[in-house]
This record gives sequence, structure tokens and C-alpha cells, in this order.
Amino acid sequence: PERRVGASVAHLGLAARLWSTALGPAALYGRFPGLDPAELYWDGALTSPDDLWWAGSATRPATAADLRAAVQEAHLVPLHAALRRDGRTATRLLWG
Repeated sequence: PERRVGASVAHLGLAARLWSTALGPAALYGRFPGLDPAELYWDGALTSPDDLWWAGSATRPATAADLRAAVQEAHLVPLHAALRRDGRTATRLLWG
């Protein structure tokens, strides 16, 4: 059971950081960081918020569809699938 709880906490923590990274600039400037998975890095030896950083420079228009594609589809859906394969964690537990 502890592994499933850890997977859920990790998933929700990353989701919160990704959404805040996208939604803050979107609300303030009408654009948000591109968040290309190839330009986003995580270092498990560090702690939040220093463990996750974006090395890109491209921005995208802050439409609901672009925000969803950049955060949910490009990052959270693949992470969800990987955590489900690894530990057979319930879908509802991962999504909160």
C-alpha cells in the first residue's frame, strides 16, 4: 500500500507544479512556457521546487486546449500510464 500512496503523492505533486508553471504566466501574460518534455528536467536528489526545471525558451498562447495539451497530455497522461504499469495503482488514486 505504501508504494501506491507514494505514486499518488508524486503524481499529484508533479501535477501541481506543472499546472502552476503553466497557469501563472497564462493568467498574467496570456502565454505560458512551452513545457516540451525534452526540455523539462527533474532531479530526484533535490527537493521541491528546485527539483523540477525547464530549460526551454519557447512560449505558447494560453488557450485552454494548448494548456491541456502541454500539461495533461504531454506530461501527466504518460506519467499516469507509467505509474499504473509499475505498481498497478488505481486510476482514481493517481488522479486524486
